[in-house]
Amino acid sequence: MSDAKLQLSWENRGKYAKETITPIVLKFSKSKSANAEDNPGNMVIEGNNLDVMAALLTGGFSLRGQVDLCLWDPPYNTGKNDFRYNDDFYLSKKEVEILKAKAPVKEDWDVVSITDPSRHTKWLNFMEVRLRKAQELLKPGGIIAVCIGYEELFRLGCLMDEIFDEDNRLGIINWQKKYSPTNDSNHLSPSTEYVLIYANNKTEAETGLLARTEKMNSKYSNPDDDPEGEWRISDATVKTYNWKSDYGIQSPFTGAIHYPGRGCWNYTRRSFKEWLEKYGSEYIELDDPTRPNNNKSLVLKGAKFSENGILETPSSVLAEAEKKARKVAKGVLPFVLFGGDGKGVPSCKRHLKYVKQGRVPMTYWADEDYEIPFYMGSQSWEHTESGHSQSGISELNAVIGKGHKFDTVKPLKLIEKIIQIWCPFNGRVLDAFGGSGTVGHAVLNLNNTIENSNRKFILIERGNGEDKFCNKLTAERVRRVINGNWAIGNQNSLDGGFAYYKSGGKITRKAIMEAAHEQLADIILQSADDVGDRIDCRLENPTGYIVGKTRKGQAIALVWRDTQILTDPIYYKILQEAKALNMKTPVFIYARANDALDDDGYQFCLIPDKILAALNIPDTPESEE
Repeated sequence: MSDAKLQLSWENRGKYAKETITPIVLKFSKSKSANAEDNPGNMVIEGNNLDVMAALLTGGFSLRGQVDLCLWDPPYNTGKNDFRYNDDFYLSKKEVEILKAKAPVKEDWDVVSITDPSRHTKWLNFMEVRLRKAQELLKPGGIIAVCIGYEELFRLGCLMDEIFDEDNRLGIINWQKKYSPTNDSNHLSPSTEYVLIYANNKTEAETGLLARTEKMNSKYSNPDDDPEGEWRISDATVKTYNWKSDYGIQSPFTGAIHYPGRGCWNYTRRSFKEWLEKYGSEYIELDDPTRPNNNKSLVLKGAKFSENGILETPSSVLAEAEKKARKVAKGVLPFVLFGGDGKGVPSCKRHLKYVKQGRVPMTYWADEDYEIPFYMGSQSWEHTESGHSQSGISELNAVIGKGHKFDTVKPLKLIEKIIQIWCPFNGRVLDAFGGSGTVGHAVLNLNNTIENSNRKFILIERGNGEDKFCNKLTAERVRRVINGNWAIGNQNSLDGGFAYYKSGGKITRKAIMEAAHEQLADIILQSADDVGDRIDCRLENPTGYIVGKTRKGQAIALVWRDTQILTDPIYYKILQEAKALNMKTPVFIYARANDALDDDGYQFCLIPDKILAALNIPDTPESEE
């Protein structure tokens, strides 16, 4: 268990950690989406990631406990204008105006500089609330992987230990971002960055194997035409000691008796006896006075131990055993081996077909062996490790073109590798710091190259200051890998798509009551029970009362344009619309009041009460602001 007395503390931590994050409206944009109807679940969302995650927890999205992997690359807080802190609940409008007035560049009022005395506390406030939202979104066995540099590594580790529990820490990956030292440091030149891996619940989490490399497989061959296929020599012992497996094995070639060189044998006495007898001679189990509890050793029939524990074998038995063994050795070798000349210690065959079809992930990941420029298809990525920082930039240049001013791009191979290990084939990956869209690119790559991979991605990005680059960079990269229209020229298109959403205002009683028809329809479709993915439920350009439908095909109607009161004539019109659209009843009808007859054909939803309750927004005076 974690040490309950060990906690990270900083100024005003409790105040900001307890702030309620009000959900926001997420508006679907068909023009910015790509093949959205055929790829439900993939999303690119423009907005503040904290507000967006709150929205994903509620209403029609209902992703609480549904995310398999949170894969984040947050700002490293280096003090080099890479971190902005402008959460709405942290600063009042008055404080924002004061900061803007003091800032040399008005658009950079929220940049946290290296001279800011509260630089680390702001970063911790920023990260804590987001990590807690991630915890709510993750499945019980879900994983969160957070990329970080040395600047905040230790503080982030303490924070994640506390939030997720240190017992749920799976490891810290150390990956090589540079392959040569730089001259920008007077001491050590940092060439590695880190990924902190935590499970929501370690007992329910799973870590997958990585694909085996050609180098690993090249160690296997089949010199004796073994019908079991390629094999390599493997140690027959294990380090862990068990006295029952500490016995002797007599060689049929030399007659020498061999004991485990370390620990004990890795196979049972019965198995060894079967393999030894394939050399043509009969073996017996004989009490061995040199072993614990006189453990029985495997010896040639006719051999015996003397009083002082020396194995004695008649010369005729030895000669016959060697003759038979050497004849067998000219063909397919038995599972147990004694070296090329028969004079070695016992070893065993390890057949490739029985080896795990994968390799256990290591905590250190080396750099790629390819150099810029990057071209799709020019490298065999399956046989590389993590990629380096320059390869990430080169990959983005290849897709988008130069001039994007984005120099913190993670290499595609690093991201693919993490997804392969900790996201199941049909899992969902959430990147709350969408950046250059690498996670979306990686998911599409895996889905198009690995059989049965059907992973989904959610990318959230707002951009910096006035530069809202979610559409022109994050989403654009994913669009280009889908259609194959890369900056370096046409490439193979990847099957896939995504729905693009843009965040609107916060949902409050006041916002609901002042909303125009289209905006209120957005809010309802986010909050309505059993709506699911809004791509499927939204009615394009509604001119009547019906604005969408539930997953079960029931119509959702809004009475708001000319009146806010449901009447009998309006109800009948809604039923006619539902019939024309082949939608089911009962119809969910949202209105401010209800004067219609009681009928089984509809379910009345009072505005704003039904919406506030569905989104867990308290109906208090504070919710007016």
